[in-house]
Amino acid sequence: SYRLWIDGKIRFESGKTGRNDGEARPRWSTQMVSFQVQRENTEILVEVSNFDYFRAGLTNAVTVGTQPQIKQLSDDSLFLDTFLFSSLFVMAVFFALLYIVRSHNKSHIFLALFAAMIALRPLLYGECYFNKLFPNINFELNTKMYLVNFLMIQCFCLFFHYQYEELSSKKFMRVNAWLLFAVIMVGLLLPAKYMAYSVFM
Repeated sequence: SYRLWIDGKIRFESGKTGRNDGEARPRWSTQMVSFQVQRENTEILVEVSNFDYFRAGLTNAVTVGTQPQIKQLSDDSLFLDTFLFSSLFVMAVFFALLYIVRSHNKSHIFLALFAAMIALRPLLYGECYFNKLFPNINFELNTKMYLVNFLMIQCFCLFFHYQYEELSSKKFMRVNAWLLFAVIMVGLLLPAKYMAYSVFM
């Protein structure tokens, strides 16, 4: 959670900052803030509190520029994320239909699931467009959505297994599946602040 101050005035707040876990309320969000320069020196202050996630402080640089410059950066990022999402989603639909209508090859359905999960990534990272669509989403649920990355790994392994069965080891697939299952279950059962340590550290 953080608050953005410009020349002593709060211009944006994400979640609620606090001195302890009881006061603070976490939230994932990004924002473009416009302001007029009133004097030679402008003070930009970011007040941050974190009791719920393993990465603390500002994880990305604050970008400063003219309003058209910042808007262009935001539009370019939106275009790229939308393009990636659309392309991967179309690929997922194509392979799902190929499996249902024609081939019944298991590798195609796992490739479709893999593409669908990758398609979600541009919405969850960077500009956090998913959070703009659902601004009131619970922080715990929002954080645990990142576990889709581990399902994505399993889908890719299953795609490779069924596409190249002669090269794939069933023993490796079983061990990999159990490891990923354990990681996902730990992530689902533990609170986000502990889940992040167990999964990412």
